[in-house]
Amino acid sequence: MSYTFIDNSEKIAIVESQIRTIEYSKYTNEIAKIAEQAKSAPDAITLLELTNQIAEKDRQIAALNASRAALLPEEN
Repeated sequence: MSYTFIDNSEKIAIVESQIRTIEYSKYTNEIAKIAEQAKSAPDAITLLELTNQIAEKDRQIAALNASRAALLPEEN
């Protein structure tokens, strides 16, 4: 896609902001998983859901990092 008013440095900043947002969410899931594991009777379904959510966040971050890399200037 072509954008008239957004240059690559702005696009990179937007992508990095989105990555940061996902990382916050991922960290929240990791903390929730630690808290669930600390229970006397951790719920296996909750742990599985949190694990899956963390993996999903990793996939999203990887995709956005690839998008970010495509926007970086090529080095000679």
